[in-house]
Amino acid sequence: MARPDPHSAFDDAQPRVRRLLWRARFDFAARVIAGEALLELDGEGAEIDLDARDLTIEHVGDGGGARLDFELGAPRGFVGQRLRVLRPPPVIVVRYRTAPAAMALHWSNQSVYSQCQPIYARTIVPLPDSPSSRIALRAELTAPRALTARMAATQIDRVDAGDTATTTFAIDEPIAPYLLAF
Repeated sequence: MARPDPHSAFDDAQPRVRRLLWRARFDFAARVIAGEALLELDGEGAEIDLDARDLTIEHVGDGGGARLDFELGAPRGFVGQRLRVLRPPPVIVVRYRTAPAAMALHWSNQSVYSQCQPIYARTIVPLPDSPSSRIALRAELTAPRALTARMAATQIDRVDAGDTATTTFAIDEPIAPYLLAF
């Protein structure tokens, strides 16, 4: 194992996450995010370890929807949990929900903002949460239509549908996960 960061399950000998397509639906009443993380990988390996903390993992699959074997490790203090995906294909999709007390989320009435430093990105999306694991990002944030989604990224589009609006953002230059901000 080549774990360059003692605060992360990230292993640089495993496949690398190069791009994240993140779909997040905000539930202000429950103070949670229903999320889907589509992770594009480079390289091959028997497993990939992702960081998670207090996430309810609903499904782990490949890009076509087929279920993948995974293990969610026991909580380890402030580090969180290791989400290990076995025999990872080039695309992994994880559907999950955050906890109401997710450390990176700060809810106030009809607003929420994130603070992912130093290692709290793992409380809102399963990924390698280490500064040495940089990823490009495309995010689709769905919130009540009356609200405006903002992200530290380039806004691409906003689509209103009924009572909600989905705003799409992109960051093409890979960033460290702790810079994820909305």
